[in-house]
Amino acid sequence: MEKDSPILNLDDIKNELEKLHSKRRKIEENIKIIEEEEFYEQSGYYGIDENYEPARSNMEIAEENLCDINMLIDTKEDICEKIEQCEAVKKKYSEGYKRIVRVQTSKFVEDKLDRKAKAKKIAQILTEKKIKTVGIFGEWGTGKSTFLEYLKEEITKEGTKIIDIKATEYSDQEKIWAYFFANMKESVKKDYKLRFYYFFLKIKKNLRKCLIPLLNIVLVIVMIIALFRFDLFNSFSLVMGMNKKTAELFNSGMNLFVSIFFVIKWIFPLTSKIVDSIEINQNNILSFVKRDVDEKFGYKLIVKGYIEEILKVWKDYRFIFCVDELDRCNNNSIMSFLEAVQLLENYDKIQIIYTIDVEIVINAIKKSGIYNPHNYLKKYVDLKVDLVSVNTQHEYIESIARDEYEFNEEEIENIQLALENLELNISMRDYIHILNSLSELKERWINEQVIPEKCKKVGSYEAVINWYRSLPIAIFYFAGSFWPQKIYKDFGTFKHAYIKVYNIAKNGNVEQQYLDCPNFIKQTNLIDVLNVMSFLREMPLIYCEKIDEN
Repeated sequence: MEKDSPILNLDDIKNELEKLHSKRRKIEENIKIIEEEEFYEQSGYYGIDENYEPARSNMEIAEENLCDINMLIDTKEDICEKIEQCEAVKKKYSEGYKRIVRVQTSKFVEDKLDRKAKAKKIAQILTEKKIKTVGIFGEWGTGKSTFLEYLKEEITKEGTKIIDIKATEYSDQEKIWAYFFANMKESVKKDYKLRFYYFFLKIKKNLRKCLIPLLNIVLVIVMIIALFRFDLFNSFSLVMGMNKKTAELFNSGMNLFVSIFFVIKWIFPLTSKIVDSIEINQNNILSFVKRDVDEKFGYKLIVKGYIEEILKVWKDYRFIFCVDELDRCNNNSIMSFLEAVQLLENYDKIQIIYTIDVEIVINAIKKSGIYNPHNYLKKYVDLKVDLVSVNTQHEYIESIARDEYEFNEEEIENIQLALENLELNISMRDYIHILNSLSELKERWINEQVIPEKCKKVGSYEAVINWYRSLPIAIFYFAGSFWPQKIYKDFGTFKHAYIKVYNIAKNGNVEQQYLDCPNFIKQTNLIDVLNVMSFLREMPLIYCEKIDEN
C-alpha cells in the first residue's frame, strides 16, 4: 500500500502554506473588526435591537475558523519541515546511519573539566601532611571515582602505599578493622627485607607461645647431630657381626632414614605450630562472630596492635586509604564504616580519602539518631572537594556530543535546551546513557523513516518523527522525567494532534496539572510529543557498561 501512496511535493506544500497564511491574516483582520464592533456596541454607540444577533456568535465563528486554519498551517509546516530534514539528512547519510555508542569507564578518561590540576594541588597538600582526610563530594556519577584516580596518579609514589578500600566489602565493624589491616599487610608484602624483620618481631612478641615448640625442635636437631657425629648405628652393626663396609653403609642409611623421620614427624608439625601461634589471629581475622562489648573492645586492641606493628616496621612509609563506594552501602553499613575508621585517626602516617554522595551519607547519619549530621561528618573530613553536576558543564557536555557522538550544532542546541529544563540533575553516567539512546533513536529514525522517505508519502508523514523537535522530549524521557509520559497518557487519543500542548492545557484541572511543565514542551505541537513517545516506547534504553565507582 505504501508503494502506491501519492508522493508529496515540497513546492506544492509551500504554495499551500502561502495561501493559508494569507487566509489567516484575513481572518485575524476580521476578528479585529468584530472586536471593535463589539466594543462600540457595549459602550452604547449603537442602539440595541432586540432582534439583533450578538456579535459574539460571529466572534466564535471567526475564532473557530482561525483555530482550523492554524491547525492546517501547523500540519503543512510540519510536513514541510520533515521533508526538508529528510533531504538534508539523506545527503549526509545516503547509505544509512550506524549508531555511535560509547562506554563510560573510570579508566583513561580525557580530562575535559581540567580536574587533574585540582587533583595535583590536593595531592601536594596530602604529601606535605597538612591534612589528615579528604572528602570528594558529589552526586552519583559526577566523576568521584575518576577524580580519585587523578588524585592517586598525582600522589608521590616514593615512600607511599596507596590502599584501595571498597566500603561495600564488609558491613560488620570487626571485619572492617580486619580489612584495614589485611590491606596494609598486602601493600607491603613485596618488601622482603622488612618482612623478615616483621616475622622475627612476631616471634619475639609470641616467644612464650613458641618457646616449648622451639625447644623440642632444638632437641630433635641435637639428636640428629648425635646420630651423625657418634655413628651409633655403625657400632651397633659391628656388634651384630657385620663387616666394616656393610656396617658403614647400614649406618648411613639409618641416619638418613631417622633424620627424615624426625623432620616429618616432629620438625614440620612443630614449625607449623609456631606459625599458627603467630598468625592465628591474622588468619582467622575475617571470620569472627558477634561478641559482647568487652570482647569487641579487646578485638579492637588486637587489630590496633597489628597496625602499630606495621607502622613501626615500615616506619619510612605513609599509608593512604582510598575509600570508595561508601554511598552505595545501606545506612547501617555507612555508620559502621565511619565508626570503624576512628581506629585510624590517631596515626600520623595514615591518611584517608573518601568519595561521598553527601545526601546519602547525611541521611544515614540522621537515621542513626545523630542530632547534627553535618557536624558529625566534618569530624571525618578535613578538606572537602565538591564535584558539580554535569548539567552545569555546558562546554564539556557539548564537546562530548559534538566530538564523540558527531551530533551537529542544531542537535546539540536541542540537547542543551532539554538539559537546562530538566527538573533533576543528571550524572555523567546518565548523560552517556542518554547520548547512547539518542544515537540509537537517530539510527532508527534515519534507517526506518528518512531513507524510505516516509515523510513524503501521504498517509505516512503523520507518524514520522520531527527529529529536532523530538530531541528534547526524548531526553526528558531517557532522563526519567514524568512529563512526556503524562502527556502521552492524557492526550494519547487526541484527534487534533497538531494543537499546541499549551493550548489544550489551559482548561480546568488540566491547566493545574501542567503548571510546572517546561514551556518548551507546552509550546510543542502535541503530535511531536505523541509521535516520539510512541517511537520510544518500542525502543529499549541503551545502557553503557557499569563503572566501578563509582
